[in-house]
Amino acid sequence: MVKRLAALIVGMVAVAGIVAPAHALGINEAREKAARQAKQEGTLGDEALTAKDYDKAIEHYSKMLDSHACGADCGKYYFRRGLA
Repeated sequence: MVKRLAALIVGMVAVAGIVAPAHALGINEAREKAARQAKQEGTLGDEALTAKDYDKAIEHYSKMLDSHACGADCGKYYFRRGLA
């Protein structure tokens, strides 16, 4: 009986160690980093569009949109990529 109880406790501790809270996994930090990178690509795309370097603008806008981190600005960047 004691061995089974000990095995059960060890199993529960092992499972609890696998399931970690989201902040421990860095999910929020990863999302923030992706959003910063997407914003940077959008800015570079805007600069290239202003400089009439349309191939570069399309490249930067595509990187931004492919990251799926553009949030509410996705429509704006789809339009700008089409404009380029």
